[in-house]
Amino acid sequence: MTRLSRKPGIDLGFSLITLNWMAATVKSLLFMFLVSSLITACVPSRKDEGTITVTNKTGEPIYNVYFKYKISKRRDSIGNLAPEASYTYTIKYSGTEDSINLHYTDKHQKFYTASVAAYSAQYDKQHVIFNIK
Repeated sequence: MTRLSRKPGIDLGFSLITLNWMAATVKSLLFMFLVSSLITACVPSRKDEGTITVTNKTGEPIYNVYFKYKISKRRDSIGNLAPEASYTYTIKYSGTEDSINLHYTDKHQKFYTASVAAYSAQYDKQHVIFNIK
């Protein structure tokens, strides 16, 4: 019976093919990472929107709470706000600069108006905190 013996050594053809494949895989993964990072950076997030957070610190409910834009005349009602409750409102930007007032009524039917964003423009992305006391 004859035995076949292998000569010790390195198969360079197989190693070069493997290295080329690994390099191509790393390049592909890097490209996919860069593309996904770019897409993620371009998607608007909640942080990119301006907000107004209103908190009722009066100890009593307030009623008929709404935001009114001076120039565009937009009016967005948020309803009633319980004591110590907060509401975060997303600013609705238009093509022009605007100011936003908050309107509400207390338990004695007294009507209040407060300026919460004296100047609001789409590029500002401001975050306003307003406490009703």
